Amino acid sequence: MKTVQLSRHLAFSSGALLLMSGCMPKPGGSPPESPGGSKENANSPSPVVTAKAHRGEVTKSLNVTGSLMALQEVSLSAKQGGKLLEVTVREGDTVAAGQVIARIDATDLLAQVRTAEASLNSARARLTQAEAAYQQAGKTLEADVTSARATYNQQTTVSQAQVRSAEAALASARSRLSTLQEGARPEERLQTQASLSVAEANLRKAQADLTRSEKLFTAGAISQAEIDQYRTARDVAQANLNAAKATVELQLKGSRQQEIDQAKLQIDQAEEALRQATAGRATDAVRKASLDTALANKTQLTVKQADISSARAGIDSANAALTTARQAVADTAIRAPFAGKVASRTAQPGQNVTVTNPIVSIVAMDSVYFEPAVPSVSLSHVKVGQSVAIAVDAYPGKTFAGKVVRIYPSGSSSSRTFPVRISLDNKAGVLRPHMFAQGKITTEKSQGVVLFPKEAILKKDGKNIFFVIENNKAIEKSISINSEDGVGEVSSSDLKEGDIVVTLGQRTLKNGDSVKADNNQEKKNNAMAR
Repeated sequence: MKTVQLSRHLAFSSGALLLMSGCMPKPGGSPPESPGGSKENANSPSPVVTAKAHRGEVTKSLNVTGSLMALQEVSLSAKQGGKLLEVTVREGDTVAAGQVIARIDATDLLAQVRTAEASLNSARARLTQAEAAYQQAGKTLEADVTSARATYNQQTTVSQAQVRSAEAALASARSRLSTLQEGARPEERLQTQASLSVAEANLRKAQADLTRSEKLFTAGAISQAEIDQYRTARDVAQANLNAAKATVELQLKGSRQQEIDQAKLQIDQAEEALRQATAGRATDAVRKASLDTALANKTQLTVKQADISSARAGIDSANAALTTARQAVADTAIRAPFAGKVASRTAQPGQNVTVTNPIVSIVAMDSVYFEPAVPSVSLSHVKVGQSVAIAVDAYPGKTFAGKVVRIYPSGSSSSRTFPVRISLDNKAGVLRPHMFAQGKITTEKSQGVVLFPKEAILKKDGKNIFFVIENNKAIEKSISINSEDGVGEVSSSDLKEGDIVVTLGQRTLKNGDSVKADNNQEKKNNAMAR
């Protein structure tokens, strides 16, 4: 069986209804005569008015009621309490988003802005001073470290050189004393004795050469100059021999006590010089301490850096305070959060208001929507996206198109209904919040359904029946009616497109009666009704 909405197809005129009522039997009487004549014609085909079944669109709908609401409806109050200087709008005025609709006296707040600006300038000056002090301290401390490091390096270089020199002088003095105290070594004595022997041999040779040269000179064989050379050679050899003898004699006698005492004195002097050089190394520690102190003083930069951080934090705090003060001034201008109309004005210029006192109420007309209550038994038929035809009492005979956009998850425990939000096109602004409205939600739509007029249906033995003409015979068929929305369900196997359905005169028919279609009679009845 298929469901159809019969009320939308081929409704009959009042004249047709009169004809149908004339065909009804009167109480206590016999059945009425047929349109064709008298009782003699009782077996003749019954005249009826017919219509062809055709395919069309069928919709199911759900009737709902409720109120119009607004998504954007707000009462505006001041963010800063004070004296109300002006209110620029009245009830019914159209306002744009961001439009100033009222102002609060900002005299005291402007003074706070100036104070905050002064605090910010002071904080910036402190930051400049802190940065300058940091840079100056950095230069000074770096110079101190450089100077202390140079002094320390110079001191250690000099003191180490002095120590090494004193140690070398002491070693030399001790070696000389040892040499003086020990005398010549055996090797040295042998060397000295050998030198003496060589000097003696050289002297004998020189004397022999001189003796021969004198004979030759006497003989006139050599000149005076040559004899002089031999004499000189003899004298040199004699001197060398004398020196060698002195050296041997000195070794035999040993060093003099005076030389030994002198060597000891030199050792004492070298030891004292070493002690003084070693003591000078203590100055190295002093210079090292000075360098360490200079390096440690660089930690003062951390304090200076902390001063800079503190100054910057002061600027951030002053900036925040200034931003807050300026925002407080800006908040004295009360602006419309969205475009709409003024619904009410509840405060007047000169009045002292607080943040809890509403000044103006605004509603966005394009945010108006329909919110009906749907019974829980019908909620399963409602889906987001379904179209809705809406009527309001303020505009009789006019419907507004809507669409289901939201089904609320929670309903009323007392009425067992669930609110549904239906969007509306209210660009013209004629629909207003809190208007009463009625809606028809299209819950189902079918295409190509076989349709026939609702007037064809009769009630018989508790069933809904209608007649189809086949070979000039009235064939009875049954149909179920959805009493809730007036939609009939017709089995596609019982009725097809083009079938002839009896729409008038069917009340006296029985299954299998002969019939004769007289659609001209319907036209006559319609003409009489006009």
